[in-house]
Amino acid sequence: MAEHDDVQIHIDNDKARYLPDQLLNAIGTYRQNLFFVDNCYYYDLATQGHLADITDVVTTPLTEYGETRSIADKLPEALTSFFANNSITNGRYYALPSYQSHNGWVYDVDLFESKDFYFASDSTAGNYKFTGKGAKSVGPDGVTGTYDDGLPVTFDDFYALMDRMVSMNVTPFIWTGSYIDYTTRALRSIWANYEGADNYSLNNTFSGSELLYGDSTPTVIEEKNAYELQRQTGKLKALQFARKVCDNSFNYTQSSTGTSSSHLAAQKEFLNSTPMNRPIAMICEGDWWENEARGSGAFDTTVSRFGSQYAYGTRRFAFMSDPTDSEGKQGEHTMVSTSSNGAFFVNAKNSEKTMKAAKGFLRYCHTDHALALFTTYTGVVRPYDYQLSAEEESKLTPFSRSTYALYRDSRSRMVYDLSACATRNNNTQYFRDYWMFTSIAGSQTYEHPFKAFLNNKSLTAEAYFQGMKEYHKANWSRFGF
Repeated sequence: MAEHDDVQIHIDNDKARYLPDQLLNAIGTYRQNLFFVDNCYYYDLATQGHLADITDVVTTPLTEYGETRSIADKLPEALTSFFANNSITNGRYYALPSYQSHNGWVYDVDLFESKDFYFASDSTAGNYKFTGKGAKSVGPDGVTGTYDDGLPVTFDDFYALMDRMVSMNVTPFIWTGSYIDYTTRALRSIWANYEGADNYSLNNTFSGSELLYGDSTPTVIEEKNAYELQRQTGKLKALQFARKVCDNSFNYTQSSTGTSSSHLAAQKEFLNSTPMNRPIAMICEGDWWENEARGSGAFDTTVSRFGSQYAYGTRRFAFMSDPTDSEGKQGEHTMVSTSSNGAFFVNAKNSEKTMKAAKGFLRYCHTDHALALFTTYTGVVRPYDYQLSAEEESKLTPFSRSTYALYRDSRSRMVYDLSACATRNNNTQYFRDYWMFTSIAGSQTYEHPFKAFLNNKSLTAEAYFQGMKEYHKANWSRFGF
């Protein structure tokens, strides 16, 4: 606005109004010129003519801002292939990805130091030793002096840490009971990290081969038999993790078991737990949680009750590592973007004058300066190639700084959960709602492992695992196979 005195930007912050179904059905009646949404049916919106063609915006270098690269030059190849899909959008851009995030377990760094919850440098699988501020183990990356020092590597490590927490009257976990899909996405993170980026990506392409659980030879995956991917070993490992957590009621808060605790309520309980002497070590959340808790006033409430040492930006949090089977997680750390379907686009209904302003604003928002500004203010990263200066990085909270380091780790690979084959593209809702962990065990259909294991103590991870293939194989005929 400072550079364009004939333009004003008005923000309509109404997330519920712009959910995928509402947006697809009603965008023709909306007055907004641009949309920055968390999720959408991109191909449907584009092919039905609701989105403006922004190919020129994306592919022209940002020379008016002193840059030599275009927005397209900053995009990962996987996102370029999705947003400028040759077979669906004819290689044209109608939207850009809005932000990047992943789900997992966020831990309280200050609590870990005060309670000696880090693995010590001389700790071994047969003789676990713990520390707070002393010499820590090298962690999952095998390198001393990095963001994951002292964190568990294997599932056994993780379970030993949980047991230590419980023995010291610390509750290991809290999650929102209202939005149980948070836990399902965290399990997907464990599944993907165990499988690795290439194997996990088979769930998007339905093309390749893999040695699946219980087999001695690889299975060739095609669209006609892709339900076999429900037998990926990483899925069983994630289910066994969930079963382990749910086996002991001391592992989680009572609020996690119901349906009335929202994500905001869980954040508030997590923040208040340590000063109230009922400490909780980890919360199931995403990159955005800390900024969200700031916006809801949760940090301010804690400060007003217990003091400034609990303020936003003062208190320290970080993402917990995802466990695997091996002692050394060599090669890569795989994460799954939970915001792959988030999009930033221009309404096709704009007048010629407004269209020019909207496209100009879109270009500004993808300059290196604006991308960095977004991250320094929100703590969230956008899925583009840009780097914060030392001064900009110093403005991040400890949590955001750790997240930024995680993304910039050379071992980290981000997988974008985007449909990359006809079967998935033509059945978006099915694969969005059911592919992750829907299972039929006995006569019961389950969608969320944590909820299933809490409500059915006799349900095993193995039975749930077997039921996933059975569920999808029984439904596969709907796709014409």
